[in-house]
Amino acid sequence: MHVTLTDIRSLEDERYDAYLDLYQTSFPLNEQMLVSALNRTVREIASGEETASAIVVAPDDAGEVVAMAHYEAYDECRGAVLWYLAVAPGKRGIGIGSGVYKAITARILRERPSTRAFVYEVERPEDAEGHHRTLAERRIAFYRRNGAKLLGGIRYTQSVGWQPPVPMHVMVHEFERLSPEAAYEMARSLLGEAVEQVGPLALE
Repeated sequence: MHVTLTDIRSLEDERYDAYLDLYQTSFPLNEQMLVSALNRTVREIASGEETASAIVVAPDDAGEVVAMAHYEAYDECRGAVLWYLAVAPGKRGIGIGSGVYKAITARILRERPSTRAFVYEVERPEDAEGHHRTLAERRIAFYRRNGAKLLGGIRYTQSVGWQPPVPMHVMVHEFERLSPEAAYEMARSLLGEAVEQVGPLALE
């Protein structure tokens, strides 16, 4: 499905309200950055300063926001990181998520063609039960269908600063062929020293 991304460039943009509503209702509290941090990012974007961040929504033909995403892309490490992607309830399962993901990767490669990989965190199915486990498995399957691989042999704990840290998996979408070692270094460049090697590295 073709999706058009619209950037949030002002706190006064009404679509930012829809972005925040979808953000707060789609992710558990222990995975949410403080809204003040998001507001600072939008203010940086609004100021015209050069920033790695993009906060985007996907409106449907009627202008209703049906998806949101927050990502960053860096020239220095030639990598990008996806912080959040969510589709509105009632709009899931019809290709919007894949459309948003493909639109983001296409934009990254258009604006920063030397980017080598797209990195992100995903919940660990093995740490969940029942419905939550199924959802975590589906998210990993979704990203695999769209070209990503799990980075094995690592331990990663996500921390949003105001909630208890959460163990997560890391996935890597290669834009050029990477060795597991190069993918690990990319993940550390983008996610920090919380990414630790604990065994043989693998992309699978």
